[in-house]
Amino acid sequence: MIKKEDFIVIHALKEKGHNISQIAKLTKLDRKTVRKRLLDGELTVTNRTSKTVSKLEAYKGYITDFIGKSAKRIPHSAIMRDIKELGYTGGRSILQEFLTNYYKQHKLTAMAKDPVVRFETAIAVQMQVDWTTIRSGKSPIYAFVATLGYSRYTFVYFTDNMEADTLMACHERAFLFFGGETPGKMSPNKKNSRLESKKGNKIIKQLR
Repeated sequence: MIKKEDFIVIHALKEKGHNISQIAKLTKLDRKTVRKRLLDGELTVTNRTSKTVSKLEAYKGYITDFIGKSAKRIPHSAIMRDIKELGYTGGRSILQEFLTNYYKQHKLTAMAKDPVVRFETAIAVQMQVDWTTIRSGKSPIYAFVATLGYSRYTFVYFTDNMEADTLMACHERAFLFFGGETPGKMSPNKKNSRLESKKGNKIIKQLR
């Protein structure tokens, strides 16, 4: 198969009086190719874009129906065994690719049907508190983070320890910063849900 440009050049050179040998030399094409294309009135294009049907195509309906009945992901080996009994002669990689794409699309569809719902609190009702480690080691730095549940307004205070007395002082600073105390305090860290003094482990204040 030659390019359309070569076909046009061959006929143009012929019209200018060049013979087959000269045209073949100038275009660097085989003489037989030149002779054949000169006999053709127009360039015939062979359609090579026909899509080959996958060996898995006939079994996709069965596969999607089979895995759609299970809430869990079914191993491809089990599906491979089933469709082979039905006459499938294709390879394992085609099946794995199909299953990967199916489960990926199925997951995106499920996420779209089940959007994330954010829990909203009323104004000045709840304050969320937690510790985060900035630097560990001999000279640690910790950050006490307090966030109002409704506005997400945040107070941060840096300390060198996370002892109960320090935690209590951080709460007091947060209350001063926010201009008052919220009725509810929530901490994702169970260790922070209670304030305990180092002296006799006495419970000072319940946060939850």
